[in-house]
Amino acid sequence: MIGLGADDWYCACYTGAGVGGALELKDVLYGGSWDWIDFALTAGGAVVGHSIRAVL
Repeated sequence: MIGLGADDWYCACYTGAGVGGALELKDVLYGGSWDWIDFALTAGGAVVGHSIRAVL
């Protein structure tokens, strides 16, 4: 959903990375560990969402 609302690649990438980082920080603060795969999937999902918008 983040990528669908982004106007360009720049916004989609930075917003996806920011949201992914915030979610991983939440996990660390609540006693979990940083998960790079989860972070990459969140950021990548924003890029995929923007790709869908660009195609449509």
